[in-house]
Amino acid sequence: MVGDSLKLSEYSRQLREIYSPVARDETERIMEGIETLLSNSRTRAVSTRAFLEDAMKLIYRLFDFRELALGLKDRKDGLYRYEVILGYRKDSEAAYRQLVYKAEEMADSKKYPVGVYISRFGEYSMVEGQPYKVGEEETYNRPLMLKKERSSPDDFIEGDYIQIYFYGVKDDYLGWIELSGPKSGKIPPRSTIKWIEFIASIIGTVVYEREFMRPGT
Repeated sequence: MVGDSLKLSEYSRQLREIYSPVARDETERIMEGIETLLSNSRTRAVSTRAFLEDAMKLIYRLFDFRELALGLKDRKDGLYRYEVILGYRKDSEAAYRQLVYKAEEMADSKKYPVGVYISRFGEYSMVEGQPYKVGEEETYNRPLMLKKERSSPDDFIEGDYIQIYFYGVKDDYLGWIELSGPKSGKIPPRSTIKWIEFIASIIGTVVYEREFMRPGT
């Protein structure tokens, strides 16, 4: 009996070690962050705005990008505006706050040339295609570097950005996450894009249920 008790104690110790709550690698850290985000989204005490800020801070903390912005459709007027902005200078952030888009503008490839689709919901726009209108250069943290030449295909330079789109029901386009300024100066691995797409899909679901399923909308 004593021997059995010792074995059980040792097995229990090993199990606790194997299933330690401390994240052991990057994947587990990302999963834990997403679990926390989902848990918070179920708490009505957390406003939609606070949820969006938490989601963007999670991306900022877990991945390589220094500059993040989230654009969102306003359920009242149907216009798209930047709601959460991280990592930008104050004047760049102020310029972002001034931007307002109509639904037809978002789909106008003449005003905004289509980039390269790198995933189902992810599009990479390169500075060579001038993916901004005249005057929007002020939104960039380093506008003087917009003319910098790309020395390698895997370089991610000023003026480049990635947009990850999210939707409601019936492909209702709700908004996007804009990613730029990777610390490495290189394009992100595909796993990063997949993780951020997953987070974006959560954002789309939460925003739709909280904001667009309200009575009278």
